[in-house]
Order: sequence, then structure tokens, then C-alpha cells
Amino acid sequence: MKFLKDEKAVSEVIGAMLILLILVMYLGILQAYEVPKWNRELEKQQFDITYDDLLDMRSNLEDVSSKNIPKTGSIHMGVKYPLRYMLYNPGPGAAGTITTYPVNISVNLRLSDGNSSGYNYISNGIVYKLNGLSSFPDIIYEHGIIIKNFGTTNDTEDQQRLFINNEIFIPVVNWSQGLGSSMETESLNLKPYSSVTSINITNLNITMDTEYPGVWNELLSGTNATVSDNKIKINITFSNKNIDLPVMDATGGSIYAKMIMLGDRG
Repeated sequence: MKFLKDEKAVSEVIGAMLILLILVMYLGILQAYEVPKWNRELEKQQFDITYDDLLDMRSNLEDVSSKNIPKTGSIHMGVKYPLRYMLYNPGPGAAGTITTYPVNISVNLRLSDGNSSGYNYISNGIVYKLNGLSSFPDIIYEHGIIIKNFGTTNDTEDQQRLFINNEIFIPVVNWSQGLGSSMETESLNLKPYSSVTSINITNLNITMDTEYPGVWNELLSGTNATVSDNKIKINITFSNKNIDLPVMDATGGSIYAKMIMLGDRG
């Protein structure tokens, strides 16, 4: 009975239990609020890195088309959450995916001898999506510009890249496979189509599919182009011009690209 009435070290035990309780509550607060916050910050950094990667990919595609040489690049698809001592992550990390969709490009020409000629190309739009704790817009590459798709609205920081100094630069990009879900840094192989055809023309009529007519309608305002029914239509008449057209004679896992370019006949 003396043991039951012995109050020695009771205050120390209670103090230790209170410290343990505070520690458990602190870890609980970290787990519930701070861990998701830290992971969201990592995802935001990852999204910005991938956005820059896609800007670099666009630049590389333009180099491949103009210089007629292959290039390699990389894209950071996702981010892995770091191990956190005594804390739990909701998963290994945030993974990204890349898919593509077809955008038809129809080119009709009036030749300098009065005859007509037509060409049809299947290009690809490219869609990057990051799947994580936060909701991020899809990053879209379409006809040479980068678009952010928020679902209900779309936005771009680009200026239109189809008309520059009264010339046209319309990329034809073929990448049918895309990339599956990944958190790794993936390598990209970019190659040019093997040849182009030069034709002396006096009229050019181009129709291009688009998934983002609102964006293009704003970008192409004041140019020789109209946007309606998810199509961009360009019609130009001139005295005598030269046009370079891709020959799509290569397939495979690489990304193939070439520009439809209009210039003075030299």
C-alpha cells in the first residue's frame, strides 16, 4: 500500500508524457499541413522547370528545321518527394505525361505558270500534364507557340510565330508516341525531314487545325489570317515567291520537324 501512496517521480513522469504529447502534436501538424505544402512547392518548381524545357524544345525544333541537323534535348517529366524522417509522403512523387494530337495542315498553291498544286500534312500538337497534389494547367505546344490550358480558359505568353517580316514559318512536327507517366528526366531525339521542295508561286492558301481557336484569334488579329471553326486560314497573294515544303518520308520514335517557309526567289 505504501507503493501506491508513493508520489516520488510522478511530476517527472507527467512532464515526460506532456513532452511526448507536444512532440506527437507537432509531428501531426507537420504531417497534416507542412508536408503537403513542401511537396506542392516542389511540384511548382518542377512545373516551371518543365515549362522551360518545352521552350528549349521549341527552340531546338526550329534549329533542326532551319539548320537541317539532328539535335538531342531533355525534359524533366516529374519530381520525386524526398524522404522525410518520421513523416509520411502521400506517394513517391508527382509524375508527368506527354501526349500528342493531330493537327492537319493543308497547303494549296497557285504556281507562277498558272497551274495549281496541293499538299496535306499531319502535324502534332504536344500536351504535357503534371499529376500531383496541386492542379496545374496543361502545357501545350501547337504550331510553334506554347499555351497554358487551365481547362475553362487558355493563355499564352507568346507572340504569334507564323508571320515574321512578311514571311511565314509554319512548323510541321511529327511525334506520334509521346511519353508515358514518368518522374525521370527523359531524352528527346529531334531530327529533320530529309528534303524540301521549292516551288515558285503567286498565291498561297493554308488551312491549319487548332484546338485553341480563341488564343490564335487574338494572336493573329491584324494579319492575313482568320480563325473560325477550329481552323486557321491564311491566304496571301504576291507577285513571285518561293516556298519550301517538307517531305515527310521518315517515321519512328524520334521527333521529326521541318518548316513550311516562304521567301523571295533568289
